[in-house]
Amino acid sequence: MTNVHGEVIGGCRLEAQVAVRNGYVRYRACHERSGSLRIVVLTTSRIADSREQLQIFTEEVQIAGILRHTNITRVFEGGVWRGHGYVIQEYLPGGSLADLLRQFVPARRKLPVAFVLDLARQLAEGLAHAHYCGVVHGRVEPGNIQLRRMAGSLLAKLDNFGLSRLCEEMLAVGGLNTTVHYLAPEQCYGETSDARSDIYGLGLMLYEALAGRPAFVGSTYGEVVRRQMAGDMPPLHSIRPDLGPAVEQLIYACLAIEPAQRPQRADALAADLARLIQPTMSAAAD
Repeated sequence: MTNVHGEVIGGCRLEAQVAVRNGYVRYRACHERSGSLRIVVLTTSRIADSREQLQIFTEEVQIAGILRHTNITRVFEGGVWRGHGYVIQEYLPGGSLADLLRQFVPARRKLPVAFVLDLARQLAEGLAHAHYCGVVHGRVEPGNIQLRRMAGSLLAKLDNFGLSRLCEEMLAVGGLNTTVHYLAPEQCYGETSDARSDIYGLGLMLYEALAGRPAFVGSTYGEVVRRQMAGDMPPLHSIRPDLGPAVEQLIYACLAIEPAQRPQRADALAADLARLIQPTMSAAAD
């Protein structure tokens, strides 16, 4: 994609590129009429050249625009610009969970257990709202979790609802250079995602945020999938001795290979996480 700095998309003037993900680029932008900051997400490929991708994108943006929840990034509008899909979202200055992990992991620091559990609780509540509205994210991963600092705490928001299904379509046809680290087993085999796929993704996020590394790693796509299907990952308690068994068991339940063996509802998962936070905070204080 050529340099688009200074271009105006959907009434927003692009100021700076802030992130590049598989399939799209994020830009900080200024809404010219209000003067407020926005994030403009632009697909790297031309979706206008594919009727199917264009239809998926249009449907997803319309659905994302009706989601209203504290833990979901607000989508203002979306459309097509010079053949590329774009989504205009609220600006969150805290960066992504992936950015936060990049600060901690090289320094061999670990995120506090209670902090991670609270982030996961917030995200589960956001997912519960989306699932109630009939929307599946499909790509719950650190790069799609935006953070906002508020009075000494962090507010977590699920991001890129308007692009998740499009990314799955691009992956299915081989048009997206992506990683398998954040896909549920059924997604790896081209099956339809549902709410339980998002719960698996949340389990992967929990594991990585606590361990400082993805649950399943390998040098090839096939190797990662084989390890995933075999449950071949380091036990969390071997990396985090401060982790209680109840927390570890809940994460492993989220990572069950069969969707029927995972927690079935995001709202129930949020309640389980809330119950685990207080004992974890008490243990840390002792």
